[in-house]
Amino acid sequence: MSVSILDKLTPKVHAGYIVEDVEACLKSVQEKFGCALDVKSYIFAPTKSWSGGVDLGKLEMRIAMCPIGDKISMEFIQPLTPAGYHFLSLVASGDNLNHLAFTTDRFDECRAEVEAMGAVFVYEMVANDPVKGYRRNIYAKIPDIPGIVEILENATAYRPEEA
Repeated sequence: MSVSILDKLTPKVHAGYIVEDVEACLKSVQEKFGCALDVKSYIFAPTKSWSGGVDLGKLEMRIAMCPIGDKISMEFIQPLTPAGYHFLSLVASGDNLNHLAFTTDRFDECRAEVEAMGAVFVYEMVANDPVKGYRRNIYAKIPDIPGIVEILENATAYRPEEA
């Protein structure tokens, strides 16, 4: 029996929301759910990013990752650069539940498997910084599965030679 892509994922997931104001969302989650009380938003700038295969150049967004228990989080993403997938999603839909994300230590295998399913990659990025380390992701629109699925590589050590 072959190994399913689900067997290659780690049990930590998040729901990604594209929002106009991360700070307002973070405050609401803290006040209404009583969680993520120590979470602060931060500016995220991927080392490289693509939308529909087009290089986005310098891209910035404000992010807050709000844990809800041990294995699930709500991620709020506020596009700061008027370009790319996140910005267009906000313009088209306003604040929205954008993707469901799964993490993996087997990113290349998962990416190849999702691509073999006929997925369209609407966003891809590589990030490499001294604080969070090296990681990659894809946002995939998989045929016959509603919504966007993110496959996010678990971070590994920072790679200064690639910075």
